[in-house]
Amino acid sequence: MGKYGYCMIQPKIRVNNQMVGAALGSDVVLGCRVEASPRPLTSWIRNDGVILLNNKKYELTEESESYRINMQLKNQEP
Repeated sequence: MGKYGYCMIQPKIRVNNQMVGAALGSDVVLGCRVEASPRPLTSWIRNDGVILLNNKKYELTEESESYRINMQLKNQEP
């Protein structure tokens, strides 16, 4: 612990489900939990390297509680 009581926590990433199945054209929700301190920058990245942003196709949500971040990605259209 430093002079000002600052604590660093090595990043941990937990994925809720390694594999998700859904009917073609239906919504899919992916989730993961990140624990780290200081608070990390987080993002969802497709296989082709494109960083996903909130738009009409993808809904990205993030809930923070101290050093934990719950992330959700919802595919809203085919």
